[in-house]
Amino acid sequence: MKLLWAAAAALLLHSAEASAQDQPTVSWPAWADSDVAWAAVDGRNTVTGTALLRTRGGEPRTCAALEVTLVPQSAYADERISRIYGVDQQGYRDVHSYPRLEEPPVGYIRSTRTTRCDGQGYFQFDGVPDGSYYVISIVTWTVPGRYVAQTQGGALMAKVSVKGGQTRRVVLGN
Repeated sequence: MKLLWAAAAALLLHSAEASAQDQPTVSWPAWADSDVAWAAVDGRNTVTGTALLRTRGGEPRTCAALEVTLVPQSAYADERISRIYGVDQQGYRDVHSYPRLEEPPVGYIRSTRTTRCDGQGYFQFDGVPDGSYYVISIVTWTVPGRYVAQTQGGALMAKVSVKGGQTRRVVLGN
């Protein structure tokens, strides 16, 4: 009987090792601050907009008092956005299905700009240099559950390009 248990344990261990080896290695594009140096200067463009989701009952929920992030486009940002949203132009990810990713490089975080939505759910980035960006906002709210409150909503993203002193309005919604 001990021999049977030992054989079963060895088989289980071998299959776990094989399974771990079968997992693809995911690599990220190399981060270089120089890839987004163009975004560190002041520009003449403005990116403005709103972020809005609707509850199951149809009530609007906005980004009021929540952060909005402007991420300059780079190979690293393109890959990160693709892994989170599955698309690169406009997307939504439910709060409960948001993937776990490794922390981004410090330079990536430093290259972003953040602001907060006003009380009506509008945001504005002034002094934006020419280029392409991802605008990201999280809109969440809680609803009563049977035993505990539940969080609903998610993350919204849209890609925007600006040049020559433009004002671009972005509506984030699903």
